[in-house]
Amino acid sequence: MRYSLIFPLLLFFVWSCTPEKQEDQEHGPKDLRSISLSLASDSYYGSEKYSGHLYLSNENGEVVDQVVLINNTSAELIMDYDSNSAFDLTMADRHELRQSNEEFISYRLKTFSSIEAHNFEIKEPQISYAEAGASAFLNITNTGGQIRNIVTGNYYNRNLSETEANFEIYLIHKKEDIYISFRPQGEDRPRYILLEDVENGFTTDYALANLPLAEDQVVINYPQTDALSVSIWGAVESEPNNFFALLSQDIKTINPPYSIHYIPIKEFVQFKQSTRLGIGNKLYSKIEINSIIPTEFSIPDLDFQIINSVNDAYEFSPKTSFDYYSISMYYLNEAEKYEIIWDLYGKSTNESIKIRYPKILETLGPEKMPNSVNDFKLYRTEIMKAEGVDSYLEYCNIVMDPNLSLEKKGSKIESMKIEQQ
Repeated sequence: MRYSLIFPLLLFFVWSCTPEKQEDQEHGPKDLRSISLSLASDSYYGSEKYSGHLYLSNENGEVVDQVVLINNTSAELIMDYDSNSAFDLTMADRHELRQSNEEFISYRLKTFSSIEAHNFEIKEPQISYAEAGASAFLNITNTGGQIRNIVTGNYYNRNLSETEANFEIYLIHKKEDIYISFRPQGEDRPRYILLEDVENGFTTDYALANLPLAEDQVVINYPQTDALSVSIWGAVESEPNNFFALLSQDIKTINPPYSIHYIPIKEFVQFKQSTRLGIGNKLYSKIEINSIIPTEFSIPDLDFQIINSVNDAYEFSPKTSFDYYSISMYYLNEAEKYEIIWDLYGKSTNESIKIRYPKILETLGPEKMPNSVNDFKLYRTEIMKAEGVDSYLEYCNIVMDPNLSLEKKGSKIESMKIEQQ
């Protein structure tokens, strides 16, 4: 009798499980994809004062996966494409520091919209030999007065007098290229020093009269502007990741709309021109690498219109084509002594851009967080074109990694931004 009761129970159990199993087979395996961030370093996180998290959210802003960032490991998040087709990735750093002898917390959030399965990587920070006291020393005698208008992209310390000038150049790399120019008293064109592959302890002396003049005059014309900033860099070789020396710079807040530069053009085979130009509430920028220095500046063909300026419904419509966009917001809580800097990034579409915000404020930290994104000050919207950046995923990795920059990667970067009041 006991066995006859067990058999019907087993049949009931099998019958109750069979439909679900058949249903899974009919639907097939789930479409699960992973996104990971590898930290090839032991110096970013892992201390009480600096920590990081990754959040994966769906198109409704709900967090579907999260993980703590740990040095020298790979953090992985899972995207279930059966339940959602668009995911956003947020990298959140928490940094404890001191301001005015008081403890202060700074949160830095970077949200990347419509992210795809990918393995991102943050590499080991560049070693700064200057921290170990690596320097080169340049001594200039018989200056005939105190020199002025010093221009260099190298980090340095100086000691100037009426008769000589002494420079200590801090070496960031094991071998450093050095370019420094300045105007002697009574001369209208700069003299310069150009050195390649300088190593720690290098010392040399110059008499001012023996230094070459930067004789080539370059005049660059601009449209009528409200503010202008331009810098010109030169490279002695045209190799990838080559060293660019700062040759000249000019900052203007009034017209006329042109700038004059004195450069030894024969010394360089490539030039990088970085220009920022303000017209009304729009700020244009262009970074371009060429074998010559263009003398006519054209405003980048970039424009957009803000449709809705309310944070939780923020929307803008592009009037021109572009590659990527970024939105910047800021929140300060003076009572609890913390700030949140939040940047949101995305790629171009054929439609207006509506910003999605992940719902992470309630889990961000122990402090009393803002009630909504409307408590933030939204202060900047930017669109850009980036030649030399191959994909949106590469763009995201460049933004994530503090060792990388669009300026170094791209051959031509153009942007237009509007600062909100």
